[in-house]
Amino acid sequence: MWSIFSCLYPARHNPDRLQNYDQYEKTLNLDGLEFPLAVKDIPKFEAQNPTIAIHCIAADSKNKSFSILYLSPRVHQRDHTLTLLLLDDERRSKNHHYVFVKNLSSLIADRSKNKHRSLVCLSCLQVFSSKQVLKKHERCCLVHSSQQVVFPDPEQRKLSFESHRYEHPFDFYFVSDFESILIKKPRRIDECHQHSRNCRFLSASYDVACRISDCTYNLFRTECYRKVFRTNLQ
Repeated sequence: MWSIFSCLYPARHNPDRLQNYDQYEKTLNLDGLEFPLAVKDIPKFEAQNPTIAIHCIAADSKNKSFSILYLSPRVHQRDHTLTLLLLDDERRSKNHHYVFVKNLSSLIADRSKNKHRSLVCLSCLQVFSSKQVLKKHERCCLVHSSQQVVFPDPEQRKLSFESHRYEHPFDFYFVSDFESILIKKPRRIDECHQHSRNCRFLSASYDVACRISDCTYNLFRTECYRKVFRTNLQ
């Protein structure tokens, strides 16, 4: 409760002192809520306070990152969107404390090499350099559940094949690949979907891997890719 007051009514001096927010205690509807408030009860708090949308995160020490515990489905639709950091009490596991995150960009600054202030997507915590790029990203990201992007350690980011026992025990075999792009599809006014795309074929390739002779690599681009691909394989 106090973390929300610190956002809605910022104190000029000593923002950590509760007496700065005592006068605003009756401005929120807290009927039927038990404190410390559980994460599962945040939707109930939002229902009773329709001008506030909550974004709650917690430190993830295992992945050296942050986990998104809750993201309001009405984020960016209400007057106030608050990011709260949930801190656990090491001595008493059932106790926890919410802290208002005044600057989310500074909290996750290590995710970007940019020394200036960044813009953060509340759904995946990825950082962006401009509002235009962030807005374009959120159109696709906010339609899904919150997710956490975990990057591998520098020593584990290289892939190598070690299961040689699973290799193909054949004299030759085919490896093929297709390339395509998504093109915007004209949308009707009464259509409910926000994003509609057509998949357009660009190219295809196949490789004949053989133990006896040199491999043959073929790449082609054509509208009739099915027919050409089938003919080449024959």
